[in-house]
Amino acid sequence: MTLEQRILDELATGKWHTLGYLSEALQVPHRDIEREVQTMRLAGHPLVTGPDGVHLSHDPAEVRATAMKLRNRALTQMVTAKALDDTADRLEAAPLTLFGRAA
Repeated sequence: MTLEQRILDELATGKWHTLGYLSEALQVPHRDIEREVQTMRLAGHPLVTGPDGVHLSHDPAEVRATAMKLRNRALTQMVTAKALDDTADRLEAAPLTLFGRAA
């Protein structure tokens, strides 16, 4: 049985499950569960997340709310990446020395 099917079987109850629970229950590394949930979403499975974990939803509003949360998180990550690029630019322009920034 594929990991996808195993996850769907766990979520078929309609209950919320944390990724940690799924990892433990399916005896699969946590990162593999995260990756598979992402793959399943890309394949069209309506997996939503919230404070209680992940579950299989049939409510379009709930699916849209998760999409909005993911979109907002992506925007925040882009802003953070830009700030790090700006920091790298400043470091290249004036490297940090033992006595502060080089002139």
